[in-house]
Amino acid sequence: MINKNLILPFFCLFLYTCPHAIHLSEALTISEILEMTGDDPIIGGLTAHADASDVPGAAEYIKHKKVLPMTLESAYSRAMEENYTIKIARENIHILESELDLSKHAFSPTLNLTVGYFKSNSYERSEYIGREREVEDDDVTVDEEFEEFEELLEDSDFSDPITCITIDDILINPECMDLYSTEYSVEEEFASGESVLKEWYFDFDISKRFSWGITANAGIFSSYRIRENESVAISSFEVALDMGNKHWKSILSGDISVPIPLLKDFGPYGSTQSINVLVGEVRISRSKWELKRQINAVLREVDNTYWEVVRSIKQIHIIAEHRGSFERMAEHSKHLYDIGQRTEYGKLQVEAELENLRDNEEIAWNVFIKNSNKLSDLLNLERNVLITPVKYGDYLNEQFAFVLNQAISKAIDENPELKMSKADIKINDILVKHKKNQLRPDMDLTASIEMGQTYDIYGYDTFEESLSNIFDPDYRNYFVGFTFKLPLTNLKVRSSYKQSALSLSQARNSHTTNENRVSAETGDLLSMMTTARARITLSGENMELAEMVYKLLLKLRAVELADEFKIVTKYRDLLTARSSFIDALIDYRKTYAGLLSMWGGLPGPENDYFNGKSRERE
Repeated sequence: MINKNLILPFFCLFLYTCPHAIHLSEALTISEILEMTGDDPIIGGLTAHADASDVPGAAEYIKHKKVLPMTLESAYSRAMEENYTIKIARENIHILESELDLSKHAFSPTLNLTVGYFKSNSYERSEYIGREREVEDDDVTVDEEFEEFEELLEDSDFSDPITCITIDDILINPECMDLYSTEYSVEEEFASGESVLKEWYFDFDISKRFSWGITANAGIFSSYRIRENESVAISSFEVALDMGNKHWKSILSGDISVPIPLLKDFGPYGSTQSINVLVGEVRISRSKWELKRQINAVLREVDNTYWEVVRSIKQIHIIAEHRGSFERMAEHSKHLYDIGQRTEYGKLQVEAELENLRDNEEIAWNVFIKNSNKLSDLLNLERNVLITPVKYGDYLNEQFAFVLNQAISKAIDENPELKMSKADIKINDILVKHKKNQLRPDMDLTASIEMGQTYDIYGYDTFEESLSNIFDPDYRNYFVGFTFKLPLTNLKVRSSYKQSALSLSQARNSHTTNENRVSAETGDLLSMMTTARARITLSGENMELAEMVYKLLLKLRAVELADEFKIVTKYRDLLTARSSFIDALIDYRKTYAGLLSMWGGLPGPENDYFNGKSRERE
């Protein structure tokens, strides 16, 4: 609530708010800057009149500057757009989003296509494909035996000649089995000849990783074979063995691997890929709160610097008014001294105070320039710009009331640093659960199936025929099995689990520490606001009293009842009272901005920071 005792000082101080539009202007004189930034009339109805010649150091610096009038809203908006710290925090979010996309890519299907060519030249065959036959009767030769067999064929009723062939002592012609029977003794014969194999093959497969540690693969393999063989004699028959001339075959295969439930790699915290996604999502959330924290930090510094610029320009106004008054007083005192109505001591007192005011004014201008340059750096402006605050009177006119417990509770719920420390706890908790999962027994269930075709006897003449008959294979292979791994001691995983558990404990302790700090700082800020408001009341009363005493001394001096020393002393007290009043107003506003920052509330219209009205929080 607004204290009624402050109505008069506030009205006197902020009766007029600077109406200038925000734009970059050329170099101005000190008088023009004071006129632009000040409330006219200023405290106690006084008006500043300063010329460049009065403060030569500041004037020399200012004349090379371009003046940029700026409201507090404009400073906030500029910082949000141009401050490098905020830009970096925003870019970090994009970096983490890219890293999360990369982590999610581990669950994307992977397609592989392999095309190859194979050629083999074999000039000797290692297997024995023919045998020399001998009958058990030593008196009968092989040639004689074949002659008898040929005579038998001639006397038979077969219209076509029959050739009987044996491989590894077995008749392979069924029609010969009833016509010719004998026992053989084995004598190996090595067959040789050139064999050329050419093969084109195409392999296409897809693999997919799922959450909870499941992986699956499926693929199709097709090949085209060309065999070029010389005729190979088998035994004493000059007959080539045709191994088939079908060129195409295809193979369809698939497999899946599943962790056993309640064992290693099973569940949402099992696989490393799932953990990377979970952690990545939390880190993005944390980075957004980091951006909010950086915004609060930067805007609080902008806010503090802006009000320091206001403080310094207000001090310049006050000192310039006092300096102007003392200049007139010094001229009057010198005149009275020249006519013998004043002592030299009195004249020197006035002149010394005048020099002191001029020095303080120069110092105040230097402080203003320093704070303006600092604000320019925060807003990423050129160094040849001099920022001058405008339209800030309404903000200094506001007062607020808060309930301590509610303010602390709001800070704990909304403070960006606490949100970040909660995210740190969540990240470490995910890692601990993952490391604990990795300590479990490692057993997987693996199942696979393969359906294939062959060329040697079957095969297909075209690729289309082979592919269309992929589900009508020449063979099927099935496999189901369990894989169990037991690393000896498992020290690496156990050590990693302990480290993660310690990190989780540290994150929780850090969060508790941050909560205590935020609670303490919020309480301190509320106490500072109460103190600053009391200072406003007290300094306002002191300023009224100092003005009353000074006006009384001026009346007494007019009737020669007060000397220059008392006038100088009380005028100095008035200057101090006015400066204290300005300091109390600025400190109160800065403290309120700090409280909004603890709530994560800078900037934003939701805070009612820029609505130009007094507000009361209950």
